[in-house]
Amino acid sequence: NNDDDTPLHYSAIYGETEVSKLLIDNGANPNIKNKKGKTPLDLFTDKNKRKEIENYITELILLRRRALKKIFKERVPHQRTDPRLISYIISNYF
Repeated sequence: NNDDDTPLHYSAIYGETEVSKLLIDNGANPNIKNKKGKTPLDLFTDKNKRKEIENYITELILLRRRALKKIFKERVPHQRTDPRLISYIISNYF
């Protein structure tokens, strides 16, 4: 298509929150912009559905952050993990 919309953009256009969640769970980037500079979240016309996906993404980020902290605690219990390292990993890989 001319706008370079991704499948996640299309699921947002059609208000398909479950499809959006499935795509996000499988690596779709909710921050990617099309040629018009719109992210998939920008394309939800229903505010409640947009909020549902925003909350879903927030929960995923929190779950991943908790999982990373747990991994660091279990793997190097005798050492303290520098919080900057965790922030770096989260910001660059999630």
